[in-house]
Amino acid sequence: MKSVTAIALAACMLLACSPKAEEQTEPENAEAPPKPALQRLVGTLSIVEEYAMKDKSGAPFVTRNLVLQGKIDQLVEVNESMGRLDFVAEGRAPLRMTGTVSETGRLALDNPDSNSIVRTRGDSKWTGTPGEYDMYILPSKLGIGDEIHLRFNAPMEGKANVQSTHANGMVTDMPSGGTEMGLSLLEPDPSDRKPMFKREYGLLPKLGAVPAEPFDRQFHEGIQKYPAMFHLGLATGPGRKAWTYAGTKVYSKPGSETQWTEKVELDLKLVPR
Repeated sequence: MKSVTAIALAACMLLACSPKAEEQTEPENAEAPPKPALQRLVGTLSIVEEYAMKDKSGAPFVTRNLVLQGKIDQLVEVNESMGRLDFVAEGRAPLRMTGTVSETGRLALDNPDSNSIVRTRGDSKWTGTPGEYDMYILPSKLGIGDEIHLRFNAPMEGKANVQSTHANGMVTDMPSGGTEMGLSLLEPDPSDRKPMFKREYGLLPKLGAVPAEPFDRQFHEGIQKYPAMFHLGLATGPGRKAWTYAGTKVYSKPGSETQWTEKVELDLKLVPR
């Protein structure tokens, strides 16, 4: 009898000390944090890349041109974290850019005194659309305003042909399509090996004071040393609602046999829905 009483007493003590059921669960009417209001992201992007490699005579034997003309018009959520702006299209869809992207190349190289290949001819032509792209904007540590980072990974359609004539008269096709000679910068898709337009672009503001952090300071000093190799001068509008840029990046050194420039123009805005 004493054992039954002890068990009952212990059960009562446990029930008395346990939290109430309603205290263990969150209120049913708890509100989720509000989603960012939809805004319309609108703008235009133009990229023109020109490449040429010269032979000993000074005449170009390889030329390559890339042109991207894109238009942006999409409802997006703007998510901000630590100053960084990320964009998510309505319905959790990816960002998409309409327009065209094309790459053309031409190769003409003669070496009549060679004991192996005396003549090489090639051409390539690829077209596609910018399609899905990634973009984020963050406050720059290099100067006043933001910096914008864009990444493309678009499939391309077309072809490339390169033929070499040997000293004995035999003609052979170059399997790579002359990519190692600068005829094309398209990269194969790992899944099916089809050509892809895979490029990243960074637009930076005009340089400001030297940053305090070692990595940022080193990057700042590198840009100061070779300013033409970066896209500098991105302007950020009031409230971080508009961004504009127009400038040219130079990959090659002055006077070198290779001439390679990349001109970018961007006009981007966030406007009410």
